[in-house]
Amino acid sequence: MAALDVTVEVEPVLPCFPSLMLVKSAEVLLYPISNRKPKGQKGICLGKKRVVWIPTNGGNMLTMRYCFLIALTLVVSFGQQVEYREVAPLNAAGSMQAPIGFSALGARWNSTISPLVRVRGSVDGHSWTPWTELKRDLDSGLPTSSLAWLGLGVRFLEWDNSTNGVTFVFIDPGITPVSMKNQQPLRSIEAGKPPVISRTDWGCPDGQNYRGTPNYTTVTHLIVHHTADGPVADYAAWIRAIWTFHVFSNKWDDIGYNYLVAPDGRIFEGRAGGDNVLGAHFSGQNGSTMGVSVLGTYTKVLPTAPALDSLEQILAWKADRQSIDPLGVRLHPGTRLYLMNISGHRDANPSPFASGTTECPGDLFYPTLPQLRQRVAARLNAIHTATLLSEDAESQGANWIASGLWHIAEEKQGHVWWFGNESTGTYDVPGSSSSGALESAAFEVTSDATLSFTTWYETENPAGDWDKKIVEVSVNSGPWEVVDQLLGIERQWITRSYPLPGRGSLRVRFRFDSVDATLNSYRGWLVDDIRVTVRQ
Repeated sequence: MAALDVTVEVEPVLPCFPSLMLVKSAEVLLYPISNRKPKGQKGICLGKKRVVWIPTNGGNMLTMRYCFLIALTLVVSFGQQVEYREVAPLNAAGSMQAPIGFSALGARWNSTISPLVRVRGSVDGHSWTPWTELKRDLDSGLPTSSLAWLGLGVRFLEWDNSTNGVTFVFIDPGITPVSMKNQQPLRSIEAGKPPVISRTDWGCPDGQNYRGTPNYTTVTHLIVHHTADGPVADYAAWIRAIWTFHVFSNKWDDIGYNYLVAPDGRIFEGRAGGDNVLGAHFSGQNGSTMGVSVLGTYTKVLPTAPALDSLEQILAWKADRQSIDPLGVRLHPGTRLYLMNISGHRDANPSPFASGTTECPGDLFYPTLPQLRQRVAARLNAIHTATLLSEDAESQGANWIASGLWHIAEEKQGHVWWFGNESTGTYDVPGSSSSGALESAAFEVTSDATLSFTTWYETENPAGDWDKKIVEVSVNSGPWEVVDQLLGIERQWITRSYPLPGRGSLRVRFRFDSVDATLNSYRGWLVDDIRVTVRQ
């Protein structure tokens, strides 16, 4: 039987490793009789072409159900092993034994129309995972899918309704060693930047290298994503699979995101090149952006609390570094839309210049972005605020002078200052009026300062004539000046905030006076979280 010739090209996988080649196309000679190559012929050669023999074990070549397009095993000294195979099925529906054991599966289509493709996997060919739909991933601007995770060591694949022109992408990101799997991020030498796990530490096959020459941008918008896949317990392997798909299927230079956040809160370095490197994550309009993706799918669930906390940290650091207002709106040049400075990926959808529409970062996660912006703004405010006075009652009243019924009491939320009587639960002192003050130590103020505290009170005082609750300040040992008098009844914890007058040595105090000895059978006045701060 004559051999079937198919042309295949090769190219270097890494510029720094010219001998490590990636098969793009090849002359494939199929001999049905022997598993051995013909005598005198060379097997695999490095260079512009290579020759590969695939034995058919004597069968009719027309009965082959699939053909291999790309075969890659990438192992370098600074990374973990990843394996990548592409297979084009010849049937609209069917099953096959996968060319490798794999965990992640993707797809490419040879047209702009992405047909519905459902897949399921099996380790043994008998027990199958639930059906999973391969959904179009619009980040690439190409007809490619997001990754589906079918489990560790899957060897068999079944699919339906693929239609011709679909190429399946099999990825085995390897198993991360325990030492690397539990890798803790190193604290950044840059002030304010949260700890980040480097590419080398999560086992990127390229290490810290970038393929080609990275481009840079001036970041004005921070874009929030989800990876729309998973969940996977091995976070480093999860990211290696995404990197492999982005590089070898999407044909990008690197992983698309600048940073990735795992469910346990660890932050992973994404695209190589350092700060302000241009990513590939915002529907083809990546200029002026930094992309942060939370690992997982958040259409029906929210990210974990540790993931959200770390997301806030990395966004606050970048917003501070670039002087970005987390609550602001600005024109984004690529989409030509006025976007919130912290936006979700789907905010690019209305732009005619975007590569398509997406639900990223998920139907349940996206509506929470206003609260995320507020929390990032609060972190920025804390970064630029110095605390001159702090008292949350947990310090057991250090440097505070308490008189009358003021004392530290334990509430559900912790220790608080309470003007009241432990035995009666009121501020009643039979036969006499009740009064007392809670006074701070002196503190120095050289710029505009703000006093804030939380308060709860239940007293007689409906008109301000009885049971006075007064907040006062003294400047440079001068007389006490009234900052505010709290009126009415407030049976819930609220926060009060006031600018403080003057410069120099200040003291604050909370003074209670029942004025008379009647109708004092109320709970009293509680104060906590006392702060005096200045903007730096």
